[in-house]
Amino acid sequence: MPYRGAARRSRARSSPHPLSVVHVSTTRKKGARRRSASMSLASEEGILKDAAAAAALYDVDVRTTLRADVTPEEGILLEIETSGADLVVLGVDRIQGETLNFGGVAAAILSKSKVSVLLIADGEANRKG
Repeated sequence: MPYRGAARRSRARSSPHPLSVVHVSTTRKKGARRRSASMSLASEEGILKDAAAAAALYDVDVRTTLRADVTPEEGILLEIETSGADLVVLGVDRIQGETLNFGGVAAAILSKSKVSVLLIADGEANRKG
């Protein structure tokens, strides 16, 4: 079995550029920002460490960034601009309704970004509210 793992790791390495993983940390209130810089970011840092560890399993170089005190769309758009990214992969929730809706963050990224955007959802529509 080690041969299959080695083959899988070599296929994952398709680019000489590192994978950028960005976590934007805000409060749960829409558009709200953290009250102070001293609020703990341990959970967010743990998420990024887990992402880096998963990438290491596949021999993929990864660069992690934690952005705090910005809205998600501001943080993502800033990262696109500063990193030179050409693809954004964004986890979204489909919102139930008459029109296809993945929420305000996805809409902002799709309308304001000049790079390709891949939206990933679990397929289940969530109720608004």
